[in-house]
Amino acid sequence: MSGANTEIPSLADERGGRWRRLSRLYPRSLFGRVWCMLVAALLLAELVAGALWYYQYRSRIDAGLESSIRGMTQGVIATVNFMSALPRNYRQLVLAQQRELGGSQFFVSINNRELKQTPLPPSRAGQKIVDIATRELTLHLRDDQAVSVALTRANQLRVFNAGVLMADLPPGWSRFSLPILRPDAPILVLQLQINPQEWLFLAAPLPPPYDALDVPFFTPRQFWFTVFGMLLVLLFTWPLLRRELKPIEALAGAAEALDSRLEVPPLQEAGSAEFVAATRAFNRMQTRLRAYLHNREMLFTAISHDLKTPITRLRLRAEMLDDEVQQRKFEADLKDLELMVKGALQSMKDTDIHENIERIDVMQLLAQMIEAYGERITLQGRVAPIRGRPLAIRRCIGNLIDNGLKYGNHVTLTLDDQVDRITLFIGDDGPGLPERLLEKVFEPYFRVHTDQGGTGLGLAIARSIARSHGGELVLRNDPQGGLMATLVLLRNG
Repeated sequence: MSGANTEIPSLADERGGRWRRLSRLYPRSLFGRVWCMLVAALLLAELVAGALWYYQYRSRIDAGLESSIRGMTQGVIATVNFMSALPRNYRQLVLAQQRELGGSQFFVSINNRELKQTPLPPSRAGQKIVDIATRELTLHLRDDQAVSVALTRANQLRVFNAGVLMADLPPGWSRFSLPILRPDAPILVLQLQINPQEWLFLAAPLPPPYDALDVPFFTPRQFWFTVFGMLLVLLFTWPLLRRELKPIEALAGAAEALDSRLEVPPLQEAGSAEFVAATRAFNRMQTRLRAYLHNREMLFTAISHDLKTPITRLRLRAEMLDDEVQQRKFEADLKDLELMVKGALQSMKDTDIHENIERIDVMQLLAQMIEAYGERITLQGRVAPIRGRPLAIRRCIGNLIDNGLKYGNHVTLTLDDQVDRITLFIGDDGPGLPERLLEKVFEPYFRVHTDQGGTGLGLAIARSIARSHGGELVLRNDPQGGLMATLVLLRNG
């Protein structure tokens, strides 16, 4: 049982890996996916149309083949009756005249035995020809008359008593009675015993198009015709697809611009009905978002302005208190209240979307920060530039460094560069955090140590900035001691 349990996950992993490898071949863009679906639809249509054509063609070929073979056997029966009616001494003379003058669809000879022929490879059409000819001959001949039916190639046809190849005979022997266009043409050979030592030999090429026998379902000509047809359709649809998909590109560009600034002009409502509906909804969303952010900014500004006056009055009244203990308590509470108001305003400014997205040289940004902090920071690794909001990312990294230096003496920055993202590991040599608080510290205004100062908004702001760039910020305790913050930022965030 344990062996089976260990084998099932490995098979599932193998299938999953195979599926992931195949999924990488599937285009990521809508334009490429539409083209892939169009190619698949064209191939399916070609296969269905080809199957229907092949079925109908085979039906016509089978009906025509049966009629043609019956006609040939009727000619054979007439020849047999004619030869049987002639005196034996006259038969060879008639055959010689027939070979010289032509006028017959068969090559005819009289042999003293049955000539063995090299048969064609087994095929459906070949077997059907032999069956039809055998059935027709047995219906019109005597029951005791021996009959031999075979299919062979022209270059393997054996004639006369010596069994020589027709291809080795002079051209005059067969140019009238057995005209053959190609050496591998199928030849129907009929041999009938008319006397104990006398066999009538008749050979005739199959008429076109039955000389092809089994028609292949897919020929090179059909392959190139299909390829040319698909290329023609794809080239014709390429400008149409580009034109139809332009509204999506415009919508994506406007959404990215909206993430960096509010003053984005409304999109033009163009394209199909679905694109027009999506563009109209985006324009309405943009208008509502702009109004919401404006109202939020006005609200926070009003709150800040309104709170300054009562805080100032309370500070003046606290100075008039005679009890110094109560006075210090009032001043501490007012200081905390003022820090909370400033922290809320700072949080709004650091997490809004007014800053433009630009190219950020992360190494230069970190070098400036390290110069400001001095030797208490060590940098390891290098990363390529990314796109983002420079001031917001500076604030995010600065909050993490400040947090590390607040509880430790040294901070180590380790960089990891990947194709679509960069990762910053900010580790300190402080005491770390209990596991239960690793997520709670991201809550606004939560402070582990109230005697350390601050508003409890630094980590919340840092995570908000990371997520606004499509990244993430997590904390964990380093096994070697201290706290490790992992900041992931998408390269095109």
